[in-house]
Amino acid sequence: MVRMHTTTYPHYASTPARLIMSALLAVACGSEPHTDIVQQPEAVCFSTNVIQPVDDGATRLSTLYDATSGIPQNGSIGIYGYYHDNSSWAGHYDASAHTTDAKPNFMLNQQATNATPGSYYTYTPLKYWPNESGDRVSFVAYYPYTDNANSSATGIVPLLTENVAALPSYRFTVKNLPADQVDFLVSPLLTDLQRASDHVHFPLYHATAKVYISVIVNDDLRQQLAFYKINNLQLTNLKNAGVLTYTSATDYGWSERSGSQSYAFLQGEPQLLLPQTLSDGVCLTIDYSLTFNTAGTVYQYEGTGQAVAVDQYTYAITGATAQLNTVPVAAPITEWLPNHVYHYIIRLGARNISFTAQVVDWGEKVETEPVSVEED
Repeated sequence: MVRMHTTTYPHYASTPARLIMSALLAVACGSEPHTDIVQQPEAVCFSTNVIQPVDDGATRLSTLYDATSGIPQNGSIGIYGYYHDNSSWAGHYDASAHTTDAKPNFMLNQQATNATPGSYYTYTPLKYWPNESGDRVSFVAYYPYTDNANSSATGIVPLLTENVAALPSYRFTVKNLPADQVDFLVSPLLTDLQRASDHVHFPLYHATAKVYISVIVNDDLRQQLAFYKINNLQLTNLKNAGVLTYTSATDYGWSERSGSQSYAFLQGEPQLLLPQTLSDGVCLTIDYSLTFNTAGTVYQYEGTGQAVAVDQYTYAITGATAQLNTVPVAAPITEWLPNHVYHYIIRLGARNISFTAQVVDWGEKVETEPVSVEED
């Protein structure tokens, strides 16, 4: 379960108004608000930014991932809106059962597009703030927007349907290739919003875990080495599908995880993988070769009776493996969490191979000391 914080983005003050449903009088997103005694209809406008939380050891802080939306130009979010007449969200949500009687009756997976970075999202048909002072709307969003047409490309299947009282949930399948993997983002539920002088701002959080692997040659080996080659670098037996659900307005988590997938890595290239408990079968495996300079050393080859002088000698290592949930760090990493980065480090030494790991919140850096695991 991951908690999303919204206190950085306060709700704007409400202003009572009479809703006059006329396109000629509508105030579009980005227009100056009217100051007439009878206020005109005001469109609901949206913006985003991507959050990377930083853990300072005591409190969790939020910092901007990007100065603007964090979403590519012409990228789209999906929005769910809940209208609850003259009542707060708390009156519609059972915190102990994680259920609600509210339906997404204001917006149901509404596509909104970042057409012009730095401006509000565009969408159609335009929605307007309710007309009574006590009326409230709660919003939640995700990225990238997905419908039946592009579900195979994003790997996301929105599960909430019309007339169902629930917060949204999503079935998600991680793509096998890094170039195809999706940075799945979700917002907290922004509750009890009323007619605003500004707009609705969604902070978006990473729903996946970022994982990458680095291979480092230690100095004791580097002095003798001409070059090395990584022939295979992979993580095996990982779950690649699951369902993301909200357990409160600000908490979300993964369930119904399934699959058994291997992912081939390039050194230092991150992959966006499914948060999960790391079973004993999840392993990090490396096949590599080391080529040494020999300065023309003479070798006697058995069975030939011939002595041959060679300048280089290559030594191949196949199947050096570490069980991922035992790789040393401050404490063994037994679970990948959303919105976190996991960096696994393989150190090649003259006498051994060591596997270590770093775990940080998205954007933070930590250092760990290697602990050797002897190669068989």
